[in-house]
Amino acid sequence: MSARVMVPGPLLLFGGFVFAASLALVTAWGLAGLARPAELDARLHAVDVMQQRTAKLLAGRSGRSVYSPQAVCPSTSAADLGALRERLGAVAAASGLGHVRIEATADEAAFDDPLSPIQFKLEASGSYAGAIGLLNVLQRGPVLAYADAVDLYAEDAATVRIALKGRFYCWTAASS
Repeated sequence: MSARVMVPGPLLLFGGFVFAASLALVTAWGLAGLARPAELDARLHAVDVMQQRTAKLLAGRSGRSVYSPQAVCPSTSAADLGALRERLGAVAAASGLGHVRIEATADEAAFDDPLSPIQFKLEASGSYAGAIGLLNVLQRGPVLAYADAVDLYAEDAATVRIALKGRFYCWTAASS
């Protein structure tokens, strides 16, 4: 009599397939858990807060331009640069500074870009608080100015002289 060996049937094959699929799913779940940073929820919340703040800031602007109305210049001609010098002078005077001297020159925009760089030099004297106030206004003011060099000199015990060299950008596409 011959011994008959039972060959596993479809039930054993199905069980092996279920085991392999379960092992693959558990492995993928474990790897996904390892790949998720611990502070992901805090990061996503910070992104949501920034997105809401940006949407609120953009909603406050009128028109389609992302530039403030003060950044729109008719041109970079000498007359319009004179108006910009007057505006910078008014900002310095409002900060309590005197003996204001301002130079402004237009640089060539790269590739006919309507965003034209304006180089400026501002020198004024007054109190230390006035000089710092001027820098604060220029930092957050209507004309976004970039300071390349700022020098403060003590003229006497109560007076400083500020020399500011910087640039800002003028959006001239509104006039074209």
